[in-house]
Amino acid sequence: MTPEEQRLLAKLLRKFQVFRAERRALITILKEAARDRRPPYDWEKELHRLQESPEYYALLVEFEPIALQLEQGADFDELIPLIQKISEGKLPN
Repeated sequence: MTPEEQRLLAKLLRKFQVFRAERRALITILKEAARDRRPPYDWEKELHRLQESPEYYALLVEFEPIALQLEQGADFDELIPLIQKISEGKLPN
């Protein structure tokens, strides 16, 4: 893998983390609205509140060690077991 490919993969990994965190926050908003039987009119305000939570931040930084190792030129094959471990084996082999 070239250094440019590694940099792009690290960038993709970071964007994926943002997507995961946003998705989880939006699901939380919808579940709370369904539980309370109310439309989520204030979903943007609620999303902003959730984005400031420790749980949201934890999702954002979960793969950061891998992204850093990729940027520093780590061998991708050596990172696969670490990615599998962090993702709790949910990634395809």
